[in-house]
Amino acid sequence: MQSLVRQLYDSSSNSRQWWNIINKITNTEKNDVTLPPLKSDDLDLYIENDTAKASLFNTYFLSQQDIDDTSSSLPIAHDPDYCLSDIIIDETDVIDVLSSLNTNKATGPDLINPILLRNASRELAPLFTKLFNLSIQTSTFPASWKLANVSPIFKKDDPSLVKNYRPISLLSIIGKVMERCVFKHLYNYLHSHSILTNLQSGFRPNDSTINQLLDLSNEFGRALDEGKEIRVVFCDISKAFDRVWHEGLIHKLRSIGIKDKILNWFANYLSNRKQRVVINGVASDWGEINAGVPQGSILGPILFLVYINDIVCEISTNIRLFADDTSLYIIVDNPIDSAELLNNDLDKIHTWSRQWLVDFNPNKTESLLISTKRYTPFHPSLYMNDELINEVEQHKHLGITFTHNLNWDIHIDEIVNKASKKLNMLRKLKLNLDRLTLQKIYFTFIPPSYFNSGTRMGQIYHCRLRTESSGLRAHLFARNISTTANCDCGALETTRHYLLHCPLYDTIRSLTIDTLQNKSLELLLFGNILLPYQDNVNIFSVVQDFILQSKRFSN
Repeated sequence: MQSLVRQLYDSSSNSRQWWNIINKITNTEKNDVTLPPLKSDDLDLYIENDTAKASLFNTYFLSQQDIDDTSSSLPIAHDPDYCLSDIIIDETDVIDVLSSLNTNKATGPDLINPILLRNASRELAPLFTKLFNLSIQTSTFPASWKLANVSPIFKKDDPSLVKNYRPISLLSIIGKVMERCVFKHLYNYLHSHSILTNLQSGFRPNDSTINQLLDLSNEFGRALDEGKEIRVVFCDISKAFDRVWHEGLIHKLRSIGIKDKILNWFANYLSNRKQRVVINGVASDWGEINAGVPQGSILGPILFLVYINDIVCEISTNIRLFADDTSLYIIVDNPIDSAELLNNDLDKIHTWSRQWLVDFNPNKTESLLISTKRYTPFHPSLYMNDELINEVEQHKHLGITFTHNLNWDIHIDEIVNKASKKLNMLRKLKLNLDRLTLQKIYFTFIPPSYFNSGTRMGQIYHCRLRTESSGLRAHLFARNISTTANCDCGALETTRHYLLHCPLYDTIRSLTIDTLQNKSLELLLFGNILLPYQDNVNIFSVVQDFILQSKRFSN
């Protein structure tokens, strides 16, 4: 604990590091859990040796990526009128990626540190550019970049069971630099030809969970206001990212115009991947990965979007995707007709899943009827793969709990309970941290009332800047959504750059932010709890005026 406190006061800690330290401090019990002896189902005994634990984990994680494609066949692919058959990686792109590397990231199996790559970016860029282009021209992704060190991360329930852990993969940083360069070309191709469905909100620039949740809650609320009901089906996919059929993915890449050496490069990129689990410096043997998009990779998320993209085709009800979260809903005019439409679409999704070896889990798929009618009419049951879908009174979707009457009490209670746990933890820390730090942590979890000042859109954009989840390119780049972290002016587009330095907004800044006496980034984002309430309201008003007038996030 004292070590974490010292790190908290380290002035060199950036925003992301500070948050990581806070999360560790306020989740001490969870982070102090060491890896216990693991139960082996086969031998009915507990394993304490680190090497044996690593092998047990690796065997389990690899088993989750096994798919049986022996009886599967691919449909006929029709070539589109456009194609991507070659990529030329520019030295400038390589410099941009190297100079934007997060130096806090852990190394992969090759042990090459991102600090070295970032500090020597201009010297290394010419060599890497030649290497990356040679990789494209020969359709070969180096074998050493296909290796992954895996760490098991505990989720919940019994810590002695391997099924209650998830894998975190560490890949070669150099390999990910090349992936980032390829990502730029692939994304631009997908975007220019409008290939990805607009019904997908995951890993998309200018889209987010917030957008989808606002859209759904608004549409549901409007239907209730009109005296109607809504039926929603939340579909559960088992290990979606881990079980992508490689041959099927290559087929889908071909069907959207990826061809020749680029298609062959992707085939090589996916093939012959290996992983090992590392525990306390001890590693298991290497095991082959036979399915899935590479975890921890740059290209993995966008390749998954390509794979699941056509699931929306021929769906007659409303469908929304957030990566692998698939939701169907319909505004009910006639309960029987609505159920028939939903069941037909569920059949289509099941047929799609069998074709592409995606496992939808009917037992975890849930249906929610949202209604405020005093006497609810009969609604026929819904089925997936001939299995009855469970009807529920509430469902948590993308972090928000929707209830049968669209009442938010349960969701609010859950937030209050979480905040209470954090406060209890702060009480234990009151002798370790000074007053200002405790206040800052407190208002991190329970924002002061002036956080609600300003307009609704101003509050949203302001909050996104505080949490580094905005549409700024540095934020999107960090989540593998943007192809570059640079602003249109050429500098790294961070929150600080946007609010305080970007020359594109000098005129607007002179009329807003520059009118403040104190223009520290901390004050602009969080205010100051020691200032009077109205002073903080005025600061937030000025900042939000700048954000809205800049129109940076309006598209």
